[in-house]
Amino acid sequence: MDREISGLVTWAINEDNGGYKACSGCYWGQDQVTPPSHFNPTTPDMARKWVAAAKAFGAKSLTLSANHCGGFALWPTNSTVVDADTGDSFRYNYSTAFAADDARDIVSEFVEACEEGGIGAGIYLNIGMNMFMDVGANSDSHSIEPTGRFQACWDENGANQTLLPGQVKSTIDSYYDTFKEHLV
Repeated sequence: MDREISGLVTWAINEDNGGYKACSGCYWGQDQVTPPSHFNPTTPDMARKWVAAAKAFGAKSLTLSANHCGGFALWPTNSTVVDADTGDSFRYNYSTAFAADDARDIVSEFVEACEEGGIGAGIYLNIGMNMFMDVGANSDSHSIEPTGRFQACWDENGANQTLLPGQVKSTIDSYYDTFKEHLV
């Protein structure tokens, strides 16, 4: 009740001209996962503008979706991923660390802008789905418990039964390990 009105910024990798959409994670029928090198935000002081907009409508706090169901992390995470087919382990390469803009940390920029703007900062991480790691909730797209493949892109009729270029096959246990590393 102390915060009364809050806002949510759901922002991720996307390239409107190329048709890539990241919020759904499924990219609405695209033939690949949007490469992290396509992430190149050019709006100066973007986070400060989010905060100014939130304050203009009376928000006392603002939450950033730092990792939505597409799986792109808005900070240069050092988490590791294990490929379920090969057993190979590698750095989580679907984050700003692999973007065109030299490892920009949008999460830190956001928190700093909120502090400067005098409003509370919140961070949202999507636990239930990760398109990049092909993990999702098979029966409920808004579940917080992933139970199998990324359901938004795969169905019992055979849609997207193979991985898209850029996706990593992961087990649920491996996904949880990666997610926990995100929190460190």
